[in-house]
Formats: sequence, structure tokens, C-alpha cells
Amino acid sequence: MTDEFVTVATCSQCFEAEIIRGRLESEGIEAHVQSGGWTDVYFGAGSNVGGGIAVQVPEADADRARGILEHPVDLPDDASWTPLCPACGSSEVSASAPPAGLLSIVMELLPRDGGPIPEIAYTCDRCGRQWTEQQTAPDPAVQTPPRLKDVHIRECAESDISAVRALQAEWTNEDITYGFTPAEESALREAIGPYFLVAERYGRIVGYITGAIRTTPGLAIVPEGQTFVEIDDIYVAPDHRDLGIGKELLTQVLARAKEQGATKALVYSATKDTRRIARFYERQGFEPWSIQMFKDLV
Repeated sequence: MTDEFVTVATCSQCFEAEIIRGRLESEGIEAHVQSGGWTDVYFGAGSNVGGGIAVQVPEADADRARGILEHPVDLPDDASWTPLCPACGSSEVSASAPPAGLLSIVMELLPRDGGPIPEIAYTCDRCGRQWTEQQTAPDPAVQTPPRLKDVHIRECAESDISAVRALQAEWTNEDITYGFTPAEESALREAIGPYFLVAERYGRIVGYITGAIRTTPGLAIVPEGQTFVEIDDIYVAPDHRDLGIGKELLTQVLARAKEQGATKALVYSATKDTRRIARFYERQGFEPWSIQMFKDLV
């Protein structure tokens, strides 16, 4: 770092300094993080660095940078960052680290003013997914509460099957549907197609829907020979409910079915919360067709 650079912020956390650098660079100001050679590569992105971490900019841009930083962004209360599995969204993740004897050598070789960071191999302890990526400061947007605009609806891929099964396991553990059990992986793979959609937020699958186009042999509400779409499953993770994800999943499946000539949409539910689920479908334009009820006699 040259004498032409001056410090405009000092942080106690690595990821705070990276967020500030990103803010300044988004405003067209060159910025560098200076931490005396210590980084958060193997100590977690929330690690404290002795002496503080300086964010420095060219002296000519210092006043403008300080003006930008007078309006700070909100940081999460928990300064630590936990990587999430890209397959199932679990935070139960193990990360590799170099042998103890190699660590000091790696730290000495790291550049003081940023640059490539050694890759870390991650393994999800929940679903077994493995991946490798550079450990960086977390995107502040990932720390915000879930919003529908951050959710991407797309067709399910084979790589999503383990995440869908994890959702089905969560569904089973909630005990909110009579007789529900997770499907076999082979059955889910066979269902992949235009009526098997997933809702993804920042790499995590937070909901899904499955359905199928069928031809009726003749039903009271669907004349013989006509096609209809039947909704088999629809589920949204508890921490992403009430955002409109279920409605969006259903809307997209119904639109696809209509394009293929389906004249009706049918759904059957064994939910234990009949009133709530009925209200959901009624808001989407569904009407009751038949009803089944039971009463315990013992």
C-alpha cells in the first residue's frame, strides 16, 4: 500500500471490512483491506483480527468515501458467518483446513492487500453434498429476511432431488398431513419435468410442487377424454411461508398445464389443517368438489 492511500474505516471483523470495501467500489472508489497479513481464511469470516482491519482509499477520494460511510448498512447481530449447503440449505457444514504445520506457511504467503484466497472444501453433514469455493465475506442480502423477489421458481433438476427429499423429511416431521412419507429418489427422478418445480433462494431449495397431466375416463366435473392437471405435492419450508411462494409455484404449474390444453385443475389433500389449506386453494380460484370426513369411535 502506498502513502497515497489513507484509512477511512477500521473494523474488528473481516467481513465488515469486505462489506465496506464492496460499498465503496460500487461507488467507483478504489478500496483495499489492510489487516496486517492476517486473514479470515481458516478462522471463519467472523474472526477478530488483532489491531483492527483498515479500509483504505486514495487520498483524493477520502472525503467522498467518508461521506458514503456516514450512512452505514445494517449488519447482522451475529457477526459469525456459516456457509449453507447449496443442495439442501443446511448449516450443518464441515470445512477442510490445512495441516497445522502448513497453516503458518500459508498465512505468510497470503498477500497483504487482498488477492486470491485458498479454496476450502465443504461437506454437508446433512445430505452429503460436497463443494469447493473461495471463502469470502457473506453477501449482506443473504442476511436479510426472506422476500418473494429473492425466490427463483424453476424446473427441478436431478441435482435438486436430495434437497427435495430433505424438504419431504421436514414435512414428515411436522406431522401436518395424514399418511405422508418421503418419496423414493427414483420416483422423484421420474417426476422431473414441466410440472415439477422448485423454489430456490440463494442456492437453497425452500419449496417445491409436483403435478401431472392426466386424461379423464369421465368424472363428474371433467368430461370423458378431456385432460386435467392434478397437483400431487406442494410444500414450502416453515421459515419461508406466508411470502406467496406456494401461490407462485401453483400459478406457474397451472399456466403450464393450460398451455398444454388442460381444462381443469384438481387437488386432493390429506392435511390435518383442512380449513387453512381449503382457504389457500379457494383464494387461487379452486372450488370444493367432494369431501371426506372421519370420526374416532374409540
